[in-house]
Amino acid sequence: MFWGCISWSGQGVLTLIEETLRGQSYTDLLANVIPEAFEILDTQSAKLVQDHARVHGHHVVEDTKYILNIRSLESYPSNSPKFEFN
Repeated sequence: MFWGCISWSGQGVLTLIEETLRGQSYTDLLANVIPEAFEILDTQSAKLVQDHARVHGHHVVEDTKYILNIRSLESYPSNSPKFEFN
């Protein structure tokens, strides 16, 4: 799995994740990549587009997002839309 970010300013960080994310491991990931992404993209805040995986709402993750000035896109669907190709 990969964690990545983009903005109007360009490409940010792309990180390979080889483990199952849990509350603390996702918190560690955010704490490591967000400051670098902010520097690359010349910004001070971000909005995450996340599905409704339980780890995204874990209390340590929510605390970390608050500290790092990250908000989540609230209206994102819980499942990706299905596409059919003919």
